[in-house]
Amino acid sequence: MDWIEAPVFRSLLEPLKVLGMPRNAGVLIGTLTMAMVVGAGMIWFLAVTVVLVVLANIMGKHDPWFFDIMRDLIKLPEVLD
Repeated sequence: MDWIEAPVFRSLLEPLKVLGMPRNAGVLIGTLTMAMVVGAGMIWFLAVTVVLVVLANIMGKHDPWFFDIMRDLIKLPEVLD
């Protein structure tokens, strides 16, 4: 069927990103940072957050589905043993 063509939008092929990293990783890092800094008063955790954001950006650029695959592997039951 060479005559059938349909446009594919780029937004359907790539995951949503926040600050260059996948949205779920950004929400997780942001929530963890707010809990540690505001709730526990650990100001030093801001430096850890910068490192986590840089690593998430690198992993997100290398493989955009990395965080989705890791989430699925964590939820996978141990039936493969």
